[in-house]
Amino acid sequence: MSVEDIREDEQPEEHSTEEEPFVTPQMRRIAKMLVPVIAVVILGGAAYCAYKWPPAYMAVYSATLGPEQPIPFSHKVHAKNKRISCLFCHHTADQGPKAGLPTVDKCLLCHNEIISQFPPILDIHESYDEGEGIPWERVYRVADHAHFNHQVHLLKGFDCAECHGNVREMDRILLNQKIHMGWCVDCHRENDATVDCLACHR
Repeated sequence: MSVEDIREDEQPEEHSTEEEPFVTPQMRRIAKMLVPVIAVVILGGAAYCAYKWPPAYMAVYSATLGPEQPIPFSHKVHAKNKRISCLFCHHTADQGPKAGLPTVDKCLLCHNEIISQFPPILDIHESYDEGEGIPWERVYRVADHAHFNHQVHLLKGFDCAECHGNVREMDRILLNQKIHMGWCVDCHRENDATVDCLACHR
């Protein structure tokens, strides 16, 4: 045996540096079968929860300080998140003294399709079918002996938030400002408006 043969015998065996793959073909096949099943379970569970229980904003809605309403309407969801104009629902605010409240059929313009099976929306459908309005709990009230005209103030460029606060950040509406004569007179003076008694008392 030659020296070269001995040296060749002493050479260490070469080992492959490649490791076995972590994901085997069998694991891939199982994953392909499980992904659709998991997706169906998750989507089905989400759909069931959306139908059975109120959405997440309901917990916030209930925790705010405004008076409880017969339908859990969130101004934040509609005015801020969905960017719906105040005048879409309070449609007479720029036309006369009263801002007005939306009729049931106006609510259903959207909610015939949007979350139509959500329990509070079903209550609106029931009110519509029975020809009844929604008995909203009033938050703001002007004294009977005083005259206030929404139209005049809107045409002068006043934003709703100046009297009603940042409604876009409210779920249940809070009484942002108690309406009294001194507050109105101060605002008129600050804006060079009339302070004649007959402007409000007729």
